[in-house]
Parts: sequence; structure tokens; C-alpha cells
Amino acid sequence: MKYVNLRNIVNNLNEIKRVSNGKNIYAVLKANAYGHGLKRIFELLVSEHINYFCVSNINDALYLRSLNKSVNILLLSDFSLNDIEILKNNDITVTISKKEKISFLDNMKIELKVNTGMNRYGINPDDFYECLDLISKKNLKLIGIYTHIGDYGSATFYDQYLKFYNLVKKIDKINIHLQSSNGLEMDMDFFNSVRVGMALYRDNSMKIEEKISNVVYAKENELVGYNDYKMTKDGYLGVINIGYSDGLLRANKGRYVYIKNSFYKIVSVCMNHTIVLIDESIKEGSKVTLLGEEVKIEYIKDYLKTNAYEVLVSFPNQRIIYVEN
Repeated sequence: MKYVNLRNIVNNLNEIKRVSNGKNIYAVLKANAYGHGLKRIFELLVSEHINYFCVSNINDALYLRSLNKSVNILLLSDFSLNDIEILKNNDITVTISKKEKISFLDNMKIELKVNTGMNRYGINPDDFYECLDLISKKNLKLIGIYTHIGDYGSATFYDQYLKFYNLVKKIDKINIHLQSSNGLEMDMDFFNSVRVGMALYRDNSMKIEEKISNVVYAKENELVGYNDYKMTKDGYLGVINIGYSDGLLRANKGRYVYIKNSFYKIVSVCMNHTIVLIDESIKEGSKVTLLGEEVKIEYIKDYLKTNAYEVLVSFPNQRIIYVEN
């Protein structure tokens, strides 16, 4: 079961508002709002007066538009020429990351994305002024200009920053955004907007909790699961109804979960079940925290040698229960 704490998300948003000091806030809701549930998080942020939203696919953009006719919805990814009419008819702001696309657009909201070094999407900086000229000759409303920084601590960050700043420093009256969640604390007063995803979902916004569905007594040298573990002594095993088909990848074997004020090791991850080495104090029905305040995302990402983003979106099949405390 996935529990999402709405109060923590509002607290995170208030902190973003504080550090961004009046800048426009683009809330990134891609990947089902980072696993927190697209509809509920969208409605929550609208109620908190957020007016700019970002998604990565057309279906999400159209779904959000069906829920709200007035907020700004930015499609971050590229789009097909076949999709132009439906995007226009639903007032979706599209990202221009190829100058060739401009000629096909008319009477639409757009944002211009510049590739400053991430090499995923974005126009070549050398084409920037040509793109602005092409846009000025079309019936297009330029809402903003942005770029994406992959690593604020990298050796190339300052070069990317300057590349973007030098392009946009004389532009006003539109949204300019470079800062994302990892760059919020940096001094970038020139940019009038920020684009935040992960910063909304920090500080225990999500908890994954299941229950022990079966307790098994196994003897020394007996094997567990698909020969995943060999008992070193007689003891108890707890079975949980969650497995890699639910997002708990096999790489989680060996890490700890939290049950009744203690930590217990995962010894086997199967398709639909996970087996934990427990003791006799743990009974059927005992709550198991796989992610939460006691089993922090920082511990999990380090154990899995990945990032917090991947951990949060790894549980797409869990039913979400929203709590506000």
C-alpha cells in the first residue's frame, strides 16, 4: 500500500515558495506526479495557487486540461506533427526543441528550450536568435524560455549557466527558467521562474507499507525462495505480498525493512512476494515499512546505487491512500 502525505507536500511547496522568493513556480507532474498520483497532486497544487504545470506526455497534458481549463500546461517532451491540432484545441503549451517545428505551428502557446549541454532535447544555442525571429513572424505566444541542467555540481555547470544567461539576459516579459529542484538554493535572481519536481516530494511525502501475510519456520541449511538465500540457523521468515512486478526490484535483496521497532533483512524478492528474515516476535498481520520515515529514500537509493527519482516511481501498481497529517 502506498501512503501519500499531502501535508508534507504542501510544506515542501511552502519552502519552495520561500526560497524562490516570488518567482513563478512550474510544478513538474511527470511519471504520475513522481508516483504520488497525478490527479490528486494536481488538484492539491491548484488549490495552493500554482498556475504552471509540466508533464512529459500528451495523454497527461490532455487529462489535466480536462480537469482544469485555465491553468498553464507545458508539454516538456517533443511532439508529433500529427498531434498539433489536438494540442492547439486543448490550449497545451508545447516545447520547441527543433527550429524546424516552428513553421508548422500557428495560434499556439509555446516555450523555447535550449540545449546547453544535457544533449537530450533543445535547440542548438547557435539557432537561438533565428528561432526568436521565426517565432516573431508567426501567430505564436512565447510563454517562456528554458534549459535543463543535469548536474549542478558538475564541472560543466557554470559553462551551461553562462551559455543560457548570455542568450536570455536582454529578454524580458516572459518566463525564463533554468533552476530546478537541485538548484533552488543557488543565487540566480535574474531568472524569474523555477521548475520543480523532486523538491515537491521530499521529506517523507510517500510511504510504502505492507503486512506480513505468512510466517514460515525454516531450518538451518534450508533454501529460501528461488535458492536466493540459505538459512544459517533455524529461524522465521515473513512473507510480504509485494514483489518485482509491483516495483520492488530484485536488487532490494539484502536491504532492510522496518517491523515493530526493529530492522529486518530482505532475503528473497519474487514476482509477487518478498521474503524477510524475522524473529518469533513478528506475526501475521504485522506492518512492514519498505519506504518511509524509518526506511528513508536516501538509504534505499544508496543501497540500489540509483537516485531518489527512480525509487519514487518504482511502485506504479500500489493503491494510493492520501493522508493529511
